[in-house]
Amino acid sequence: MGLLTDSLLSEKEARSFLPILFKEIPVSIAVSEKTSDTASVILAVNDEYCKMTGFSRSELIGKDTLILREMIRPEDLDRIQTVLASGQSVTNMEIVWKHKDGTEKWALSSTRILFLPQRTLLVNIALDIGMQKKAEHDLAVKYEELQATYEELLAMEETLHRQHEELKAADARLALSEERFRLATEFSDIGLLDSDLLQPGEPFWLSSNWLYKLGLDQLPLPIDKAVYLQRIHPQDQPEREKRFEAFRRGISSIYEMEYRIRDRDGNWLWVLVRSSFIRDGNGVPLRLIGTLTDISELKSREMQRYYQATHDELTGLLNRRGFMEAIARSISDRQLVTGAFLVVDIDGFRFINDVHGQEVGDQFLQAFARHLQDSFPQDTFLARFGADEYLVFFPELTDATAASKLFHPLADVLLQTSAGSFVARASGGFFLCGGQEGTPESFVQKAVLAMHHAKNVEKSACHIYEPSMQAVAIRRHAIREGLSQALQNQEFFLQYQPIYAIEQIPERIIGFEALLRWRSPSLGMVSPDEFIPVAEETNLILPIGEWVMQEACQFFSGLNVQAGCTATVAVNVSVRQLLAPGFASRVGAIMQQYGLPPGQLGIEVTESIMMTDEQHNIAVLNELRAMGVSISLDDFGTGYSSFTYLQKLPIAVLKVDKSLIDEIAQPDRNALLLMESLVQMSRLLGYRIVAEGVENSDQLVLLRQIGCSACQGYLLGKPMSAETLRELYSFR
Repeated sequence: MGLLTDSLLSEKEARSFLPILFKEIPVSIAVSEKTSDTASVILAVNDEYCKMTGFSRSELIGKDTLILREMIRPEDLDRIQTVLASGQSVTNMEIVWKHKDGTEKWALSSTRILFLPQRTLLVNIALDIGMQKKAEHDLAVKYEELQATYEELLAMEETLHRQHEELKAADARLALSEERFRLATEFSDIGLLDSDLLQPGEPFWLSSNWLYKLGLDQLPLPIDKAVYLQRIHPQDQPEREKRFEAFRRGISSIYEMEYRIRDRDGNWLWVLVRSSFIRDGNGVPLRLIGTLTDISELKSREMQRYYQATHDELTGLLNRRGFMEAIARSISDRQLVTGAFLVVDIDGFRFINDVHGQEVGDQFLQAFARHLQDSFPQDTFLARFGADEYLVFFPELTDATAASKLFHPLADVLLQTSAGSFVARASGGFFLCGGQEGTPESFVQKAVLAMHHAKNVEKSACHIYEPSMQAVAIRRHAIREGLSQALQNQEFFLQYQPIYAIEQIPERIIGFEALLRWRSPSLGMVSPDEFIPVAEETNLILPIGEWVMQEACQFFSGLNVQAGCTATVAVNVSVRQLLAPGFASRVGAIMQQYGLPPGQLGIEVTESIMMTDEQHNIAVLNELRAMGVSISLDDFGTGYSSFTYLQKLPIAVLKVDKSLIDEIAQPDRNALLLMESLVQMSRLLGYRIVAEGVENSDQLVLLRQIGCSACQGYLLGKPMSAETLRELYSFR
C-alpha cells in the first residue's frame, strides 16, 4: 500500500518513509492489542503521543491501557467506551487529556478497531486542539515544531536510499507502520496536504480520505491547485488569498485559517487548514506541507452558542448585545450614522404578568414581537431591549413625519393569548441621527429619553427626541429619589375641593374630593401630574394611597363629630390599589378605625380599571359598594367610555372631564348637545352627573339649563386646606 494514492514513491521508498512519518508527524498515535474483553496492551506509540501524555516509550510499551484511561476524564472515558463497546470506531471526539504532570489539554481523539487475522488492534489518533482553545502563541510554537519536523524529513531524503537494504529485513514492522499511517489518515477527519511549489500550477497531493470527502478521488494525482480552490466558498476566498500571500512572503510564520469548502455532495464543510513551508537556504518556499481538519461540528456548536448569546430566547429577536453588534457591522464602513432609533415600551404590561401569570405574559410578548416584524420593512433591525421594551433601527430614515407614521401600527394592537385577547398600547421614542457623530449606545439612550417623555406626558404616544428632554429626565429622577422618603418625612398633605349641587340657587356643598399635594424640601411644590406616575411605576402608590385614605377618613370623621359635617369625601384610587390583595377589607378597617360612616366615603376610579383584570376590579368595587362606599368614575369622556360597559360597573357618579366642559359654551353647541345627552342618559340609568372644571358663569348657566345636578371647579370653590375647611364648618 502506498503512502498516498498513486504515490510517486516506490513501494520500498514508501515503506522506509513511513516509520519516519510515524515518528515525526505532529499527530499523536498509539496502537494497542486487545488481550481480553476488558484489557489491552500498548504495542507502539510515536513521539507526539509521549509528548502529549508525559510518559516515555518504556513507560507505555507493553503496559496495559489502564495507564491511559486514568489520564482521561471519567465522563470522556465513558463516552469512548460506550462507542467502542458497540463495535464502532470513535471519530473526532473532543476530550480533555490529563498530562503526567497534572496539566490538562484538549484533544481531538479518534480510535479505530482493526480486526486482523489473528489479533485485534486499537489505533488511537489524537490531535491537540488546544490551539483552538488557547492562545495564538501556542499555535506559533506548534507550527515551528511542525516546520522543523518537515525540514528534518527533507534532510533525511538522501539517507533513505542508504537504508534501503536494511529496511528490507524489517518488512513485517514496516507493514504494521504502513497500516498505522493509513489509519491515521483514512479513519479520521484529518487530512494531509503536500504541494510542490516549484512545478507549474503548484500541484499537490491529498490524502485519500479527503480526496473522497471532496469528491476528487476520481482525478489523477497530483491535483491542479485551481481545482481545489474552486471548491472554497466565494465569501472566504479574499481572506484566504490575503493570508496565504502574507504567509508566502514571510510576513506570517505559519498559515492557519478556517474556511468553507464544498464536499462531494455539494454541502459546505468548515475546514481548519494548518500549513508550513519548507524553504531553501535563502528562504525561498520549496514545498507546502499541512493538515486539513473537518471542524463543521465545532463550528456549528460555536455558531449556536453565538446565536444564543445574541438573541432573545423568548421572541427570537436580537437581544441588546446582538442589536449593537449588528448596528456596528452595518455602519462599519461609514464615519457617521444615518437612520432612526426607536424604543417601544408596552403600556401596562406588568398588569398582564401580575394578574394572568408569566406564561400568558410571555405569549403576549411573543405576539407583540411578531406584530413588529410584520409592521416594519425587511431591512429593519429589531431587538427585545428589556422585559417589555423593544428596540428598532430604521437605516437611512431621517424624516420626522415618516418616523411618526411608522409608529402608527403600534398604537392599538389586538393580541391573542391562551387567556384571551388583549389590547396592546405602546409608548415610543425616536432619535433621528442624520449623519451625526456618536455611538449607537448614545443614540439608543436618547430614544429611551424620548420614550419616557411620551409615557410621562400622555402614554400610548410617540415622541421624537429633543435636547430639553434631558432636563425632564433629570427632574423625573429627582422626583423618584425624593418620593421614596416623602412619606416618612411627612411631606404630603391633602387639600379638599368642594362639589356643589346646582339645581337651586344658592348652590350647596354636597361633598369634597381629597387632592394629594407634595411639598418637597428640594423640589418645592411638585404637581400630582409629575409624581403620581412615578409613584405608580415604583409601587409607592400603595403606601401613599393608604396614607391618603387614612388621612381623609380621620379628618372627616373628626369634622363630623365637631361640626356635624355630613358631606362625602371622595378619595382617588389607582388600579394598582384595586389589584392589591385585601384592598376592600383594608378600606373597611380604616373606616371602622376612625368611625367614619360608610355613606360618607366615596372613591374615584378611572376607566383604566377596564383595561387590567376587569373581572377582579369589578368584584372589588362591588365589595366596596356593599359596604356603603360610593363609587365615582372620574375623567369620563376622555377614553373609551360607553354606557354599554358602564352598566358592568357598580358606579353611582359620573364625573365628566374638564375637556368637555371647556367646549360647552362654544358657538357650534356640539359639546353642549353631547353633554345634554350624557345628562339624560345618566338620569335614565340612575347615575348622578358631576361636571368637572367649571370655571366661568356661562358654563354654570348652561349646565343648569340641561339639567346637570352637580359641578366642581374654580368658579364655585378652589381646593382648600384642612384648616380652612374646618373653619368653614365651624361658622355654620
